[in-house]
Amino acid sequence: CVDNSKTQIVEINGTNENGIGIASVEKTPFEIKVNEKYDSNEDLASIITVALDANGEPLPNGGNGASANVYAIQDRDISTVYLFICDCEEYMDFKGYYWSDDYEEKKKEKTFKQLLEEKALYHTEVQFTR
Repeated sequence: CVDNSKTQIVEINGTNENGIGIASVEKTPFEIKVNEKYDSNEDLASIITVALDANGEPLPNGGNGASANVYAIQDRDISTVYLFICDCEEYMDFKGYYWSDDYEEKKKEKTFKQLLEEKALYHTEVQFTR
């Protein structure tokens, strides 16, 4: 039984100049679902959405056959969520930055969030009230 009273939907409807962006974000007590917005189906295959929690840590993908844009939020501060749409190939080249053994040292110069802000095709942040 799903309690929809605990679901919060934030409308964003923001895009970059190429029409790639985010329509809305849905938050339940267990997950966040990002609804992308794009002009063509070609965009869908070439982009990836990345979500960070309020501390700038990547949110885990929902798994269990969940779509790529569903993120588990258990034990995370999601008062603010940072959303990035990146070119898929480019993201594959730089995602290792966060998972590298020396990230703690690297982030003193540039955090993963700052790197995403530089590289993303579109980014925004969402504030949740509950």
